Amino acid sequence: MQKLQQIPQNLRKMGSQVWFFVGIPIWFILFVLLYEPSGITPWLEMAPRDLLHTNLSIVASILLVTLTGTRIAFHFMQRNLFNATWTNYILWCLGEFFLCAALSSIYMSLMGDGQYLPELIHCIRYLFSIIIYPYVIISLMLAMKRDEDPAAQGDEGRLIKFYDSSRKLKLSIVSDAVLYIAAEENYVRIYYLENENVRNYLLRASMKSLESVVQGKGLKRCQRSFFINPAHIKALRKEPSGIILAELDVNGVSAIPVSHTYFEEISASL
Repeated sequence: MQKLQQIPQNLRKMGSQVWFFVGIPIWFILFVLLYEPSGITPWLEMAPRDLLHTNLSIVASILLVTLTGTRIAFHFMQRNLFNATWTNYILWCLGEFFLCAALSSIYMSLMGDGQYLPELIHCIRYLFSIIIYPYVIISLMLAMKRDEDPAAQGDEGRLIKFYDSSRKLKLSIVSDAVLYIAAEENYVRIYYLENENVRNYLLRASMKSLESVVQGKGLKRCQRSFFINPAHIKALRKEPSGIILAELDVNGVSAIPVSHTYFEEISASL
């Protein structure tokens, strides 16, 4: 199964969201005033009423308020309620765009002839043609930006955050310390090193829900019920019965079964 790539940490920070809910409305105002694109200027002006600046200010304010709410919600929800993959992030951006268009069209229909659907179509068309640029530019800029603190970036990059089935953060461990993860019915048990001692933590979650998270941190599935950290594998041995076992470099830890399906991948990672 192909792993879904998580968005960079810079895109998740609260400070980064300010670029969206401040930058996009400012871009919208400047683009309309300086470029005066055909179609949107007459639409906002509502000739012969000359309401360009009034409507421009109010639509920009709607963008500001809406994006402030959605970006704050994104910052907190991606930490607890859903995985911040690129797919989910793009869907979130589309959702907040359509919310902005829906709210702006309510205002424009009230100021115009009261027909909502035509105004909604205009809003989607004009807003998308303008604010798609800051969305892409800001997202790429933040995704490509390096963390100002390289040490902090390294620690964050190595940290595995384990959430339970209700999306509550239960455990954070540096990936190097994780030995393996074993399935136990509706739970998983995480075995890890703490001060050179083997500890374990029982988490209510499925193996499938952990797959994209742990594989992105170097762990690999070695059997249907196990993820293993190749960095701790000391040897792979094949028993006379045909069973393949992975011996770990920690005393007192039982060998982990490796299925033939994953044997080549595990071997290549050593």
